Amino acid sequence: MSARIPLNRVHATYASADECIKAIDVKRQKTTAARATPDGGSYRLGPTSAILMMRYGSTTNIVTYTCLPDSTYPPF
Repeated sequence: MSARIPLNRVHATYASADECIKAIDVKRQKTTAARATPDGGSYRLGPTSAILMMRYGSTTNIVTYTCLPDSTYPPF
């Protein structure tokens, strides 16, 4: 078994949170239909976030989609 390093990247941008939420829903539906396995699936964490588990051969990938605000300021 080999460990994988998490990657953080911007997948897409949307004009509103509603558009982002709809995009997550579409991605969940497509992924679940294409990669349905007993240990796979998708879980909604809240309105703006979801986790998808997809099986590719003997590897299960876990992907988290999260809608973020258009700007973030780290707390100091």
